Amino acid sequence: MLAAPGTGSAAAAEAADLGAAHVLIAETPDPSALGVPGVDALAAAAEEVQPDAILISHSLNGRDLAGRYAARSRAAVSVDAIGVSRDDEGVVAHHSVYGGAYNVTSTATFGAPVITIRQGSIEARAAAGHRRRRAWR
Repeated sequence: MLAAPGTGSAAAAEAADLGAAHVLIAETPDPSALGVPGVDALAAAAEEVQPDAILISHSLNGRDLAGRYAARSRAAVSVDAIGVSRDDEGVVAHHSVYGGAYNVTSTATFGAPVITIRQGSIEARAAAGHRRRRAWR
């Protein structure tokens, strides 16, 4: 998560209250700026955690971040997913296409996919947990 300098603890607390088990914070002077700071933070977090998938909001900033990170890391991208699941071979993204007429799935054949999630498509919320904070500078 990107946060302004000095606001990382509050951002981690808010994410934990929403159900995040682990929160990685990168404090940057302009957390809303598109480009290199966000990609650098995401790359550092992915290196640290080694996730099975990277989920990003399908917002304007999220799409920019997903594309830039995927290009830098040579990761597969699934955009505008309405759900995510796991099968025997890995992480699967679920999509609603053609105005909801069809539901399709996509998956990566290598590495951790970058998946943008359609805003408002996930209703379930994880239970709040205790916080563990790790900061990068």
